[in-house]
Amino acid sequence: MTTVNPPKLLIFPFDGDAAGQMQHQAHSLGIEVACAHSDRGNDHFLYLPYVSDRGFIDALRALITTERITHLYSPHPVVWASLDDLIRQGQLSLSLLQPSPYEQDLSRYRLAVSWAQKQLAVMPATAVSRLGSDALDTLSGLHLGFFTIPGQSDLAKLEAIVELMGRCPAGDIVEIGSLFGRSAYAFAYLARRLNLGHVLCIDPWSNQEAGDQGDSAKLVNTASRHRRYNDVHHYFRAIRQAFNLDNLDWLRSTSCQGAESYRAGTAFSRTESTGTIALLHIDGNHALEAVSADIAAWSPWVGSGGWILIDDYCWSFGSGPRQAGDHYLQQHADLIEQAYCLGDTLYIQKK
Repeated sequence: MTTVNPPKLLIFPFDGDAAGQMQHQAHSLGIEVACAHSDRGNDHFLYLPYVSDRGFIDALRALITTERITHLYSPHPVVWASLDDLIRQGQLSLSLLQPSPYEQDLSRYRLAVSWAQKQLAVMPATAVSRLGSDALDTLSGLHLGFFTIPGQSDLAKLEAIVELMGRCPAGDIVEIGSLFGRSAYAFAYLARRLNLGHVLCIDPWSNQEAGDQGDSAKLVNTASRHRRYNDVHHYFRAIRQAFNLDNLDWLRSTSCQGAESYRAGTAFSRTESTGTIALLHIDGNHALEAVSADIAAWSPWVGSGGWILIDDYCWSFGSGPRQAGDHYLQQHADLIEQAYCLGDTLYIQKK
């Protein structure tokens, strides 16, 4: 009867973030991990010679036997290529767990470029012209940065933002509820390159001000209490610095307080306001009363041709955004040029 060894992964060299992430993933799946390095002075790892040493292959075979290794993983592109050559030459019977690190790095970029090409094909010619000769790089960079930031906005939302801002009038862009800043990043990134205006984010970033989002949102309310909003706020600010978004400003307050500051012309401390909103993104507290208050406080400042976006209009944890959005559509039909739902967001353009 043949005995099959349980899976055991060798990570070599154990170096960098990718190695640590793979170790964590393997452990979470119940897979044993052996970590090796070419530093003899490190007692935390098994020892293997450098791949350039003559004794490397024999040392590796011996370690595979004694440790009963079944899978290999290498985050280092040169080591990966050396191991791949040994496998292709028949000198190793195991296979590598992942494709070349070079290819892994480029695959993310290739996905961004492919996406950017599709966006350029449907964007208005005037918007493409405003992006300039490096429009493909600009949109590729937007895609790359967007998914490095935590958040619920998905690819469909990003595409909608690109499409809207390509034909959005100039003016302020106001976001109610920003959290880590994923959508705020997209707004500011595009607004600067399309010369639209500045972005103002209103968010209390506070456990005390997070608020109850309704009985049907009990799970959301509970999860919210575990969030460290002060840390999230500093993450948001770090994103602004990391991407040099000098047209992005914020006000740490409730939505209604922020509206009063905007009305008084004191909301922006780092950028200049036009006093007219070109795009309003409402993504704060989703209770009916809160969404209704956000719309009432901010929608009068949305100018002609401007947009109101009500996030989570289709929401699994309640109907507050939908009810508030429908009420606005009914009460202000004479002010609306068009309205439609895409993904989970209601898009309203004013005449």
